[in-house]
Amino acid sequence: MWLRFLRETDEKTTTVSKELLDVPEIAEAITLAKESAYTPSELTAYQSYLDRVSREKTLMIDKFAEGETVGKARGEELATYRIAKSMLKRGVEIHIVMEDTGLTREEVAKIKASL
Repeated sequence: MWLRFLRETDEKTTTVSKELLDVPEIAEAITLAKESAYTPSELTAYQSYLDRVSREKTLMIDKFAEGETVGKARGEELATYRIAKSMLKRGVEIHIVMEDTGLTREEVAKIKASL
């Protein structure tokens, strides 16, 4: 593939076949060749673009982690309410439901009222 790359590319090459781009080392070589052909202002603009992409990716990862944490907490809360509801349906006393689930008297009373 390297020989094909060297044979098919020169200073006038503007596109490269997908088959060549599928080889990571060749794709990197093409990127480096493009970067070395940039003017200083084009290189600055390109680096700025890469910085923005990197920042956006970091923000997306942070938002995903935050959403995962919120989702897990909400799931645990729903499970607690489901357990309390099940206990109340079986006739377990409110103070025991409170002790076992950590819910307040008001929360348990609301669940009981919804049965």
